[in-house]
Amino acid sequence: MFDKYEDFKKEVYVLTKIDLNYYKEKQMRRRIDAIATKNGCSNYEEYVKILKSDKEKFEQFVNFLTINVSEFYRNSDQWKLMDEKVIPKLLKEQGRRLKIWSAACSTGDEPYSLAMAFSK
Repeated sequence: MFDKYEDFKKEVYVLTKIDLNYYKEKQMRRRIDAIATKNGCSNYEEYVKILKSDKEKFEQFVNFLTINVSEFYRNSDQWKLMDEKVIPKLLKEQGRRLKIWSAACSTGDEPYSLAMAFSK
């Protein structure tokens, strides 16, 4: 249905600094195709023009791409791996002096989850 996805990804990066190369292409294309179609576009070039000219549509797109969920211990399988493998290994190798950074959290649930995990 759409064309020039590689060019679209480059434009998205220029506009948002979000690199779509880090996402599963098939899933991301399906999601972007759906929102572009919803906005009356039949190809990526048309959608980029809308994103550049309509601030509300641009913000809608950025919100669509980014995770807007914050909760304690989100993605429980990853936390289980952290608790059982990663944290013990880090503490063994580094001792008790670790610096931890959690980027781009909205309410603080993720860094608090890290703090609780490391305090066990």
